[in-house]
Amino acid sequence: MSCHMKLGNNPVIFTQWATKKLGEGQIGLLLEKSVCPDRAKAARKANKSGEIARHYKQQNEYLKLQRTLYPTKYLEFIDYE
Repeated sequence: MSCHMKLGNNPVIFTQWATKKLGEGQIGLLLEKSVCPDRAKAARKANKSGEIARHYKQQNEYLKLQRTLYPTKYLEFIDYE
């Protein structure tokens, strides 16, 4: 029996395998995307336009500047939303 047959026919074993392979966080993101496909479409569109990469590049530059100005200060990272 192939792995696709084994895992496809048994969702419990598949979920355990996927959780071990991807981790709880990735599984949560996949479940979230499956429940809200519009949000996933918006994320893909933003990613194609370079909006996400631009955000993280700006964050990186900001954090580097803050670190040079304040070497011991706690720096807050703003995640892309």
